[in-house]
Amino acid sequence: MNERSGPGISSAHRTAYASMLGLLDEALCEFERWGAGQSAKGVMYEEINDLTPAKQKELLAGIRAVRKTIRLLRDKLGLRPERSVVSHKVWVVCSGYWESLVELESAHMKRYGPLPPALARELDALATRVNTQFQALSTKVRSGEPSPRVEEDDE
Repeated sequence: MNERSGPGISSAHRTAYASMLGLLDEALCEFERWGAGQSAKGVMYEEINDLTPAKQKELLAGIRAVRKTIRLLRDKLGLRPERSVVSHKVWVVCSGYWESLVELESAHMKRYGPLPPALARELDALATRVNTQFQALSTKVRSGEPSPRVEEDDE
């Protein structure tokens, strides 16, 4: 049975629209950061925000235009915005990187050729440490609440 909701569309249609528009708006949030002149800087990753003040202004105006259209679609289809809980997002990202970080251990790195044994032991200890520390980030921000989403009334 094809369940209908909204203006003559199925719940599957609504889910598809809501998912894509949510992802699009999430990307706009990052663009908005760049439009505000911000950039990320770590020890192995750095964003170079090369946007001039004029380009930042254009980007922010473009974001407002896209969001205006998203809002029209949201209202037309009766969609509810997805509210993402940061602690859950941290947990998801940490969980997603666990396997890749394990792959930094020398047993897995053999596919690129052998490592000197002493260096392999040292790198293994550091790879294990970074993985343990990274995974611990998720427990530091989790409040123990199992729900990854927050239900609230529309704006």
